[in-house]
Amino acid sequence: NAPTFYRALDRPSPERFGAVCGLAFSTLSLLYLVIMLMGHRTFGDVTAGNILRNYAERDGLAVLGRVATFASILFGFPLAMLGLKDSMISLLELPRHLIAPLTLSLLSVIALVAILVADIGLVVGISGALLGASLCYVFPALIYGAAQQHKFEARGFEPTRAERLASSLVALLVPFGAFLGILGVAMT
Repeated sequence: NAPTFYRALDRPSPERFGAVCGLAFSTLSLLYLVIMLMGHRTFGDVTAGNILRNYAERDGLAVLGRVATFASILFGFPLAMLGLKDSMISLLELPRHLIAPLTLSLLSVIALVAILVADIGLVVGISGALLGASLCYVFPALIYGAAQQHKFEARGFEPTRAERLASSLVALLVPFGAFLGILGVAMT
């Protein structure tokens, strides 16, 4: 969604976009940290993945929290779905007539997971393990490899020994990241 957000900026520039993203991520990180610390301070090691499950069903503030969580998911879902749908269309290079079936398929899978999985901690743990390992190790290594390949083809000659060694070492991050992702899923 980053390109969409960039275009929506008033007087867009990389500096302004960076400042807005930095402020947003900092604010959310601080908010998450405070809530995590308050939850752990209140319930200790028995804090549930969804902290609202630690409160009584009839607790007024917990009910309000559940309603706020529902509203957040309801109104945030289209934004996340747009990014997923656009990425899948681009990745699969789908023709226009297959966009509606793709959208319905994605919604069906997401709804099925939401119905079958009661513990949000499981979903967060699995997605965090897979995406964290991919974003930290796998994707950067693949991007580096593709950029190096493009650079060598553009120069029209073979890479030096040091460049080959660097590419080989970076390529080792892919199986390492896959291992960490699988390990994280197993631990979750």
